[in-house]
Parts: sequence; structure tokens; C-alpha cells
Amino acid sequence: GVPFRFAIMGDNRSNPEVHSRIALKMARHKPYFSIYTGDLCYSGKYFEWKKEFFTPEEQELIARVPFFNSLGNHEAQTELTKVFLQAPQSKSNNEYYYSFDYGDVHFLVLNTEENIQPGSAQWKFAEEDLANTTRKWKIVVFHIPAYSWGGHNGNKNMQELTSKILEKYGVDIVLNGHNHFYQRSFVNGIYHIVCGGGGAPFYTPKVSPFVQKSVKDYHYGIADVTPNSLKITFYDLRGNIIDELTLNK
Repeated sequence: GVPFRFAIMGDNRSNPEVHSRIALKMARHKPYFSIYTGDLCYSGKYFEWKKEFFTPEEQELIARVPFFNSLGNHEAQTELTKVFLQAPQSKSNNEYYYSFDYGDVHFLVLNTEENIQPGSAQWKFAEEDLANTTRKWKIVVFHIPAYSWGGHNGNKNMQELTSKILEKYGVDIVLNGHNHFYQRSFVNGIYHIVCGGGGAPFYTPKVSPFVQKSVKDYHYGIADVTPNSLKITFYDLRGNIIDELTLNK
């Protein structure tokens, strides 16, 4: 596969100043596209979208770099959200959960604001989607984490989906937001990464045997995919590396 780079950011709501700084820094890495882990604005109202998400720096970034968002509980399923977050055409017939391929990576983006219990349309979509991909790497993105320690902790529905579907089909990485800190956990063969440091008020991460790294600071991630490796580097606003993860296949 062809090498490529993508950026990761989430939970920028309520703090356009920090969000603008992150957008500037992400742009300097020249990503092909960005993955956002949700909560792009506080309540989905027009003035909040304009002030909190569509800052001049973010507009400059997304004019050149497309983004894919996993719906957060703050922007929610409003009409404006639907307009601003038109997702790729997808068999789900629902613009808030979908999948796409880029190079050797299959991305599945789910919606934790909609029913995702066993037997639901979204559950069936996720299972069928992962069963039918042949890409080397599988990354799943959803806002409310299955596994996280501190803040809101983990979500039981997403834990069930993870154990019965994501683990079954060999997902490599799960990207989440919702908790306003950085945290990398490793549970049953999957790295669960909370990237929620885009500007929202901090929560305090907690310790767990599953947690490999936690940082209470603003941050963003840059992922580099090569034919044999997937490397994600997370940076704070000062440019320091706060965490690195490299997987090889």
C-alpha cells in the first residue's frame, strides 16, 4: 500500500483559542485527512458551530484536508450537524455511521448517540462491515469510549460491541473522545485511545492495569501508515511528544 498520513483530534468544544492552535499545528504535518472523535461544538447551534469549530484556522485546514467525524453527544443529531457533517455515501443509509478505506487501512466510524445494542441496525452494520474488509489495518472510531478510566469511565454498550464484534474481527485500534484527556489502554488485543484534548475542560484520568499511558493536557495525534507499520504520535501544544504507538504487520 501507499504510505499516507492522517491527523486525530477531538473534544474541541467550548475553547476556540486552543482549537485554533491545534488546527494550525495539525496543518503543518500535512495530513491527507483528519479523524475527529466528536464534540466539535457545545450544542449544535449555528453561533457555536461558527465560533467553536469553524475558526479561521480550522477553515484554512479543512479547505485542504477533509475530515471524518464520529458524532459527539454535544453537537448531536441536529439539522445543522447534518448539514456540516455530511458523511461519505454508505450502505448504512445514515450519515452518522459509515466506513471507508484509505490505503491499507479500513476505517469504521460509529455513532454512540444512536442505538447500538445487539440486533440494532448499527450493530448489524458494524458486524457486516468488519466481516467483509480485507485491509491490513482496522481502525474503529466512536465518541463515547468502551474502555476509559477517569471522567465518564467506560460505556457498557460499547464494551459489549467491542467484545462481541471488534475483538472477533481483529480490530487494531479504537479511537474515542468524550473524556477530556489523553489515554491509551490495551484490552484483549485492541489499543483503545482516548483523544479528547482539543479544548474542552479537563477531566482527571485514573489508573488501571489496562492503562498504558495517561496525560491531562491538550493534544492531537499524527498517524503515519507505511506498507508494514502504523505509527501514531501524540503531541501537546508545545510540540512535545506525549505518547507514541507503533504497530507492525
